[in-house]
Amino acid sequence: MNLRARFLELQTLLAEHEEIWRPAPFHSVSPRWRDHRPALATALEALDDEAVKRFGLDPEACADWLAAYLPALGMVNKLSEVPALPARSLPASRAREDDGMPGRKRAQVEAFVRHIPATVTPALEWCAG
Repeated sequence: MNLRARFLELQTLLAEHEEIWRPAPFHSVSPRWRDHRPALATALEALDDEAVKRFGLDPEACADWLAAYLPALGMVNKLSEVPALPARSLPASRAREDDGMPGRKRAQVEAFVRHIPATVTPALEWCAG
């Protein structure tokens, strides 16, 4: 399946399940999805603090648990898997380019830029500051 077909299928799956992921958390006492997915609501309410903490530390275990209630989740994960792009080396940055960008953010930006095709113009990451 080509990337466009995967994207369109992923888009469809996300649209079909948007009642779960789109609403802002804590804005409703009882989100609408609870009416359509009572088994999931009951199972989530039954989780103790340790299980929630464990799922927070192990997203794969969380996804495995959720798959019983949201079978499409496995397909979303499968459609989201793409091969890594080859990395390239970057020239050293100039001191003025480091101004105002924390080290961790710089590392994230550089990790991203290493995997996009080289261009004659510089990459601009507008959220970096």
